[in-house]
Amino acid sequence: MARYIPLFSDMRAHCQQVAEAYDTLRDKRVAIKRVINVFDRAQDCIRLFREIYILRHVHHSNLVTLLDVIPPKDYDSFRDLYLVFEYADTDLQKLFCLPQYLNIRHVQVFLHQLLHGLKHMHACAIVHRDLKPANILLNETLSLKVLVYHHTISFGLLSAISSQSDILPMIYICY
Repeated sequence: MARYIPLFSDMRAHCQQVAEAYDTLRDKRVAIKRVINVFDRAQDCIRLFREIYILRHVHHSNLVTLLDVIPPKDYDSFRDLYLVFEYADTDLQKLFCLPQYLNIRHVQVFLHQLLHGLKHMHACAIVHRDLKPANILLNETLSLKVLVYHHTISFGLLSAISSQSDILPMIYICY
């Protein structure tokens, strides 16, 4: 990982870490997601494979871009996987919880970009299933990117799901 210089680490979940780093080859900041104990549960492996597959094949200006998958140094002791994403300054959840005011133009710009990204996902036969403010990233330039995580699913896989409750979207707004 000499190509990536760590800048800041932020715990996001019990099984993942996200760190801000500097990519010396691309000369820009990136986000490195560490997936811990990747092979502990078969279901998690399948979700991670699906996430990587979708990120490698679906490209859009309003969807987060997977830049790299860092190969392990030693395959015998390979437990954690590192995914490199483009960097974003914040997410909508953090923005909504700030005391500052969002005017109607900001809301229109965010909504336009969000719908544009989701339209592309749906055109690729992909459903998000975990759309929430924390999964919508923003840059200083007000460029919006939707995180495409393992909660996404292909329309073709919907028939294999036995429970309809598995495909209900989870949408909420932080007040």
